[in-house]
Amino acid sequence: MMNTAEKLNRAGGSHSGFVRVPYSLMGRTVMRNGRERKLCGAALLVCSAIFSFSADGHKSDFTYSELNKRYRISRASVSRAIRVVLDNDLAERGDNVHEYQSKGIKEDEPYLYIEEWLYHAQFEADGVLRYLTKNEVLVLSYLISFSKNKKAWSGSCRGIARRLPFGKDTVIKSIDRLKAMGLVYVEGAARNNYQRAKFHVNGKLLRAKREEIVRRAKGKDERTRNADARAERERFYALRRNAATSRAEEMRARAMEDARFADAEREYRSLDIRIGKAEAFSLPGLQELIRKQKIAAAVKAERLTAMNMTFEDLEPKYICPKCSDTGYLPDGHLCDCYPEKRGRRRT
Repeated sequence: MMNTAEKLNRAGGSHSGFVRVPYSLMGRTVMRNGRERKLCGAALLVCSAIFSFSADGHKSDFTYSELNKRYRISRASVSRAIRVVLDNDLAERGDNVHEYQSKGIKEDEPYLYIEEWLYHAQFEADGVLRYLTKNEVLVLSYLISFSKNKKAWSGSCRGIARRLPFGKDTVIKSIDRLKAMGLVYVEGAARNNYQRAKFHVNGKLLRAKREEIVRRAKGKDERTRNADARAERERFYALRRNAATSRAEEMRARAMEDARFADAEREYRSLDIRIGKAEAFSLPGLQELIRKQKIAAAVKAERLTAMNMTFEDLEPKYICPKCSDTGYLPDGHLCDCYPEKRGRRRT
């Protein structure tokens, strides 16, 4: 079972993860609404996420909400993307509803490495803060991948378009926006963008923005850990109480299989109600009702002894007598029976 912090990290909540986008997917055509088209941006990301998290035979496990938060894709777009991916045999469902297994993509295929914080960062252009579009993230990540060991990468917008899932004009527009945000500087680009140019990536700005995003996410970690600790504590005691209750119910069910015990139990409970009414309203015959109840109790005890059982067996046996496995003492304070270094040990 995954705790809240682990879930946030796995689902991109920490903004420190990455996704692998295979280049083969960028040129993949699929059938959508009866027409053959390239994978849309949402379907490309969803399919890449499934590929990234279903390596080595493992199945990825994503709810629509997790994909929505991870890549800032609307739930409706996630739903359509999942349908496109499954209908075109790019992935298959696992045993559970949110499990997916990538299909038709080899593990050793070349891919584009995208840091997921880029989907959550806002950059300023013309005095306005805004998020990067999916196309801009792809173009920027492509340039970053070639600029890691170099001060600049030499290429052309047409060359970039041949590798990415959109045309030259889209690449040019994305480059222009990235330049306006100070993320990219282009040296020597011709107007028609056929000529090779030198692309410089502003690594300093990227590092500063990444630190800001990750620091902001880490600011929530303390609250997340506290929430996890409370949830884990509650779960620990709930399992204990459920185990004790289940054992008592099993013993009671065994006892009720005995016809004489079952009759005496029903009579005892009926007399209990009648005695309560007689005491409350001062009705006659109270002592007779008490006498009959004692007889029913004696029959129950006799039958339990015959079955090698006691009345205590029919009640939950809690491990901690101080808090009765609730985690709280009668005065409201936390009980000290909770193991501090419990880890993932189960009751």
